[in-house]
Amino acid sequence: MVVPVRARAPRDAAASAASQSPDVRVRPAGAGAPLRPEAGPRPDDGPVLAHVTWSGTADAADAVLAHLQQHLGMDLWALTRVEHGTQRVQAARSGTLRIPAGTELPWMDALSRQVLAGAAPRVATDASVEMAFAAAGVDRRFRVGAYVVVPLVGEDGRLLGTLCGLSAAAQPPALAGELPLVELLARLLGTLRAKEEFAAERSAEAAAAYAVAERDSLTGLLNRRGWQRALGAEDQRCLRGGRCSAVAVVDLDGLGEVNESRGHEVGDELLVLAAQVLQTTVRPCDEVARIGGDEFALIAADAGADGVHAWTARLSTALAAAGVEATGGAAASGAERRLSEAWRAAEDAMLADKHARRGPRRRSPRPVP
Repeated sequence: MVVPVRARAPRDAAASAASQSPDVRVRPAGAGAPLRPEAGPRPDDGPVLAHVTWSGTADAADAVLAHLQQHLGMDLWALTRVEHGTQRVQAARSGTLRIPAGTELPWMDALSRQVLAGAAPRVATDASVEMAFAAAGVDRRFRVGAYVVVPLVGEDGRLLGTLCGLSAAAQPPALAGELPLVELLARLLGTLRAKEEFAAERSAEAAAAYAVAERDSLTGLLNRRGWQRALGAEDQRCLRGGRCSAVAVVDLDGLGEVNESRGHEVGDELLVLAAQVLQTTVRPCDEVARIGGDEFALIAADAGADGVHAWTARLSTALAAAGVEATGGAAASGAERRLSEAWRAAEDAMLADKHARRGPRRRSPRPVP
């Protein structure tokens, strides 16, 4: 069923994450986990780093922390990140302590800044002799005998987080010789994180730009590009669920004359008014677009042929009440007509009614099969 939409009004009317308790302690595993002298992993060490496929920073961090724990010992290895001025755990590996992602580590933030400033060493095999470590307050929260803290620093020098290891017992001096390895892994993880964040920012910018590209700058409605996407999406939804939806096309009467006689600013005001009326008439699940200079299109989801008459009556009444003169047509999809075909049928109905009213006689709108 194809139904004309008519709205008549006087022409001059158009001018109107989870935190842990600070008492959690790093407990020694036996007498503390010593450094392993073996050059390679043991058979039970799990996958070798070079053979691991990572989907992103999270997988890479888990593999790196497992490798460090297996080969360098320590009771806890963690990758942290600075978010909103607070350092939080992004990933952690420990045989004696579970620290969930998102746990805040304010003391680690204090120590990291001292390490970054050069006031504390990046590795301490006996933390009790490091004055800067004691000043950071770590010894009052954890029993820590040794630590490794390598800051992750951005290109601007900003602290992004840390790759750190903690042990409840002091460690042999050989731990200090492993610092270059930890620094290398920290740089790799930092670079991967930076690339991911850069890609996420660009993706968000692209999504925002795409959204703007689908909007009409004057009315804020979908433009023709956005309309085509919305129409295709609704068409597919109808096909998948065996549903029927309706399409309406509304063309403003006399917009060209308004632009010529009263100026384009007044014409733009008329367009904005029409857009506002149409938006307030439809449901949140429906779509409204400006697909041409003076032409609008609408989708009424799940409004089959039986609901087209009531829908077009609401549109016509709302436009007329606002003083907007318009001509339109509407049609519904069905078992033998897709939504794109209903759109063309609605346009044909609108054009037929507009041409008929320009003739010597005006007739009342009638449904067109």
